[in-house]
Amino acid sequence: MPNTMSFKHLLLCAMCVIAPIAVQARPAAADHPPRLERSLRTEFVPPATAESVSVVTTPSLAIDLSTGEPFEPVAALADTDAGFVDIQVSGAGELPQAGFIGSALVAPDLSQIELEQDPTAEDVFDIGVGSVVGLVSVPPGANESPAAYRLVVSLSSVSAADMDLYVGSDFDSDAQPASIEQLCASFGDTSIERCEIDIQHPGGSENLTYWWIVQNFQSSGGTDTADVSVALIPTDSGVNGLVATGPGMVGVDEEITIRVAWDDPAFKSAQTRMGFVIVESAPGEVVATIPLTLSREFGPSAPRALVNKRALSLAVDDIEVMDQVFFDVPPNARTVEFTASGAGLIDLYVAPAPSAADDRTTIDPAPFYQDAPFSVTGDAQTKTITIADDALTPGRWYVTPVAQANNLGPQSVTLKAAITQADPRPALRAGHYFDSRRIGSSSGMFLDFAGDQWFAVWYAYLEDGTPTWYFGQGAAPSPTDATQTFRGDLLRVVWNGNSARNVKVGEMLVTPTGEESFTFSFALDGKTGSEPMTRLGAGGCVGFSGVDLDVSGHWFSEDKPGFGYSIQIDAGSNQEIFAAYLYDAQGFPRWLFGQRGFDPEQIMELKQFDQGACPTCEFVATPAFDELSVVGVLSRDLASNDISQIRVLAALQPPLLGLWQEDLPVQSLSSRKLCQ
Repeated sequence: MPNTMSFKHLLLCAMCVIAPIAVQARPAAADHPPRLERSLRTEFVPPATAESVSVVTTPSLAIDLSTGEPFEPVAALADTDAGFVDIQVSGAGELPQAGFIGSALVAPDLSQIELEQDPTAEDVFDIGVGSVVGLVSVPPGANESPAAYRLVVSLSSVSAADMDLYVGSDFDSDAQPASIEQLCASFGDTSIERCEIDIQHPGGSENLTYWWIVQNFQSSGGTDTADVSVALIPTDSGVNGLVATGPGMVGVDEEITIRVAWDDPAFKSAQTRMGFVIVESAPGEVVATIPLTLSREFGPSAPRALVNKRALSLAVDDIEVMDQVFFDVPPNARTVEFTASGAGLIDLYVAPAPSAADDRTTIDPAPFYQDAPFSVTGDAQTKTITIADDALTPGRWYVTPVAQANNLGPQSVTLKAAITQADPRPALRAGHYFDSRRIGSSSGMFLDFAGDQWFAVWYAYLEDGTPTWYFGQGAAPSPTDATQTFRGDLLRVVWNGNSARNVKVGEMLVTPTGEESFTFSFALDGKTGSEPMTRLGAGGCVGFSGVDLDVSGHWFSEDKPGFGYSIQIDAGSNQEIFAAYLYDAQGFPRWLFGQRGFDPEQIMELKQFDQGACPTCEFVATPAFDELSVVGVLSRDLASNDISQIRVLAALQPPLLGLWQEDLPVQSLSSRKLCQ
């Protein structure tokens, strides 16, 4: 093979950043002579396709980073196309400004090949009997911009005694492997091999080309079968795929939990997805890159909420009935249009949900689709159902795409629900809301307004029952367009000791059903739920210094943003409530709660709730407030219709750990409630 390059290709490769991650060396032995590398012209041999290809991974959700890269993939079973896994991580070292970045989530190219033993095993690049070559095309980013990738090639054979894997870059653009192009050699004494290479495409109009070689170094005595997995995974921040979150700061020798969530409607049963979690000690300072492999089990697609006037792209598998897609219809809606685009092999059914009879927040399947009162079938690419007037009842409506009999594989379809006519919406009031079906859950939401924004602090629990909180924010629906509804991002906020860092982990929908009630639907860490929320308290203002004390709302310090307080002072019950949003020793968001009769001279005792139900978990009541131990105190300086300073001192109790102390001036983030 000629080892020459044009100046253009040489310049292109000079700008590339290529980092081999997994390179193994095997010493020469009598039964394994040294490899002699030379260049011979070969023909590209495409690997045979396979319907079922296995990839050997480590069945573990724990990893020790002290062992150093390359890491064996963390492997998890996924019961649906959206969800999360928690990875227990040790050996990360000190992470003073911990950050976690999820890569894109991609479907690997899977192939199955058959190879006899290579008769010239000492020469890897003598491609012929006993070896096979594959090519990988690496594109630039959007608009020919630079792009970062990690190329992962895995090999597994259960029959061969020893197969080897080589990966390289086709520097000279001749589509043939050469020894000088080799970047990774994985040749242990087994037939399970893996190469990982970081690639930085410099941008421009041309694709880069990489190659891989599988060689049957020592066969079983006949023809061996091997499974090859090739995944080109974008690793630039901002790509859609995995969402990784964890603590905000990590001390030496501390173990941490990284939550990794995904939402991929095209991820169907029996399929595989691959991605990475990048661990940073500070922004841009990468400590480790953890590979993650998800294997989809058989089961239904995850529930999803349609956002008013926003398209939702899905993939409907053969014989699939996607019966957990829903839309919240507000009481002021008069006409709603449901559409399915790209639906030539899909039938569309729309039906109202039965009244909920229990306290669950999870989404039930729709009633049997053939009983739906509205449907469009046939081969039209766009199917539309318009429901209006008395036929349109407020509440949840299911929008169910169903695969037709001749749909032989995943069919891409785009669903959309749009309110096109509406009366004035209910004048929803800001305030403290909770799910009245779950009295004793000790969770809820403070919903507030600020100019053209709505925002909320949702105090809730993780799956282990410990308290945590989320911040939600989005544009307020237009006061002049009654067909608009509210949608906001849900953020997990963490603390590094001095400042906050947030990651979008979902979204929230608020659909007013009255002046003091709304339907709250959410997607959080890949899980979707919905619950009715009712305002707590009768409003009104207590008096202080001769004026109304209209201070219920959210307060924070401009000098040190990232934490704060929700305050409710209810004149009818003369009760004062404080929710303090703070962080534990690793900077993970936690909350404490205080409640007492209003007395401007008295401090507020803060208590720590535990054993609560997560947002989509089965309801359990927490211990009563009076049964909880005091873990901290809060005091505030009141002024004329104002709060000037808030002080908190708290020591979290097991299973939590941490000391929180702040004494700062505060400002109101929310609009005044005018004693309502």
